[in-house]
Amino acid sequence: MEKVHWWTQNKNQTRILNDAAEALGAMRDEQADMEQQIDRLYQLDKDQGREIARLQSVVATLVDLIIEAEVVPEAELIRRLDASVREVDG
Repeated sequence: MEKVHWWTQNKNQTRILNDAAEALGAMRDEQADMEQQIDRLYQLDKDQGREIARLQSVVATLVDLIIEAEVVPEAELIRRLDASVREVDG
């Protein structure tokens, strides 16, 4: 940011204005950093959403295969899955 120099008549005023200019520059830098962090978090959220959707698809397919192959009765499988989810949820 442009600073006030020698043409300012009051040295105290010059110092105050220069300090304010530096503070404003620092605030602009912090804002740019925050915007980059928000962009990274947004992208991470999108990536995690896609990964969760993939995992849901895989689990649904596996559950269907287990039920179709009659490895475990459907009611038992659902009971166990529900118990597992409740355990994770706390």
